[in-house]
Amino acid sequence: MSDAEDREALKRALAGVKPLARPRRQALRASAPKPVPVQTRRDERAVLAESIAGPLSVDEALETGIELTYLRDGLSRQVLRRLRRGHWVVQDELDLHGMNRVEAAEQVALRLYELLVADSEGGSKTKLTLARLYENTGAVQKSAALYAEVLQANGDSLAALRGLGRTAETEKHLPAALGYWQRLTKTARAGDLPWYEGSYEVARLTQATGKTQESCAQLQQLKPAIPGLSDADLRQKLDALYKQVCR
Repeated sequence: MSDAEDREALKRALAGVKPLARPRRQALRASAPKPVPVQTRRDERAVLAESIAGPLSVDEALETGIELTYLRDGLSRQVLRRLRRGHWVVQDELDLHGMNRVEAAEQVALRLYELLVADSEGGSKTKLTLARLYENTGAVQKSAALYAEVLQANGDSLAALRGLGRTAETEKHLPAALGYWQRLTKTARAGDLPWYEGSYEVARLTQATGKTQESCAQLQQLKPAIPGLSDADLRQKLDALYKQVCR
């Protein structure tokens, strides 16, 4: 096909075509900023302020109270200075990422008490605290082992009996838990708060093991002494258990 024929074919194809109307728009242009180096001036002022004030030394930060610190009574402020300057070698690390404030505090306390017990610097109170921390963080077997160790050293330890009762129930060993609470009730002095607490747990676990009538008999025997209980929460729990079991 010749060029002339191509042009004629193009004209026929474009017959009736009209050009688009130009849009009725006005291009807006923002006014250019003034040639002032704003950020540069800000940086210069920041450098000047830092050069005048400068970072506080360790001693200045401690003395002015700007740095958040805690120092136990009886310790020298030199301890804080040495900590801040890296005087002591790091022996262990603890990852607290993803924890809230309560969880982080528990993990820090747990690690410190583990170190105390490992260094043979902790007595029964330290072991009981560590056992409770294990219990709170779900390490039930470790908790029960420590409670048992304390109880072996002191057969009258109410805290150890209480802890063993809780951990046994957590592991679904209700007869064992009942036995620990019965032992606590016999060890505690009648009329004291641990005696009331043990009596409540014995009645509750007796009912939980299917002996409802025996549990009711225990509560009926205890009922005359309930008005002497000073703990309002425990008294309320005893009343609620009595209504549930002896109805």
